[in-house]
Formats: sequence, structure tokens, C-alpha cells
Amino acid sequence: MRRRLLLGAGFVVVLSGLSLMVVHTGLVRRFVLVQIQTRLGNTIGLVIGARQLNYNLLAGRFELQDISVSAAQSSGMPAPLRAQRVMVSLPLWRLLGGSFDTARIQIDGLAVDWITAAGGQSNWPVIESTGGGKPGGPTVLVTGGNIAIRNDRDGYGLQLPIDKVSAAWNPVKSAYGISCDSGGGQFQWNA
Repeated sequence: MRRRLLLGAGFVVVLSGLSLMVVHTGLVRRFVLVQIQTRLGNTIGLVIGARQLNYNLLAGRFELQDISVSAAQSSGMPAPLRAQRVMVSLPLWRLLGGSFDTARIQIDGLAVDWITAAGGQSNWPVIESTGGGKPGGPTVLVTGGNIAIRNDRDGYGLQLPIDKVSAAWNPVKSAYGISCDSGGGQFQWNA
């Protein structure tokens, strides 16, 4: 009886190790990326483009490279959000529970292009709030990038290079505290 129990325990350990090896293969990573893209597109109407998804489930680290985010309804307009790399540090059990409050997100090379065309259409995604959740959010650090806002309808534009932006949730105030370092910028108004 003891021999069977040891053999069963050994089998479970070997099977668990093999499972961890399989979920970290390139084929499974591509499958997971396609599933994320499909689910976000179907549930909230976001089109996510990414060249690669890397993750380490044991360390709770996830990385997307060459990412773009746009709204499904803004076809023909450029993606409003692009980044060279997005890294998320979050324990797997928190991710599976849907809690991102303790996450740490680092975004390298962020490009924000918010465009409103002369006809009033915008490339910015509209995400409906389902409400009911308690407020909170992850800590976000952005290194390098550019913010561009162009409103052709009202005739103004803003260009702001980003050196560093950090944002942290303040539970006492129920708001984000944001700090931004920038080296200049440009505002244009065509009145």
C-alpha cells in the first residue's frame, strides 16, 4: 500500500513538472495570446495586437512586446495606444481571481495618439463600466514615449514627449497619484 502511495505521489509530481514545462512553450504562449486577443475583442471591443507574449507563471511575470490597442469601431484610424514592451508583475492566484490591485505594470516606449477627426469620430476606445467593483488599481511606471492629441474638429494639437510617468493608487483618496517628467512639448491652435 505504501509503495502504491509513493508511486502515485511521484506520478503527480512528474505530471505537474511536465505540465509546467508545456505551458511555457512557444506554441502554448501563442495560443494564450490569441485567446486573450479574442476574448478582449469579443467582451469589450478592444483590438489587441502584439508580436509576442512571454510569461513565467511561477514568478508571476507577464510581458507583451510590440503591442497596440485600438477600438474595434475605429477601423481606418491609427491605434491610439502603442508600446514597445509591457511587463506585468502579478501573482498568478491574483490574476486568476481577477484582482489587479497589487499588480506592477511597466510600459516602455508608450505612444498615445488620441485623434478626433473633423467629422467627430475618434480613435479612442470607449469601454463601458460594469460597476459594482471596489475601486483600486495597479501601480504603473512608463519609461519613454510620446503623447499626441489632435482634434481636427476644434483645430488644436498637443505633442508631449515623456521621459517618465508613474501612477499609484491612493486608497484613502480613491484616486491615482500621477507624476510626470517631460522635456518640453508643443501646443498648436488653428483658430
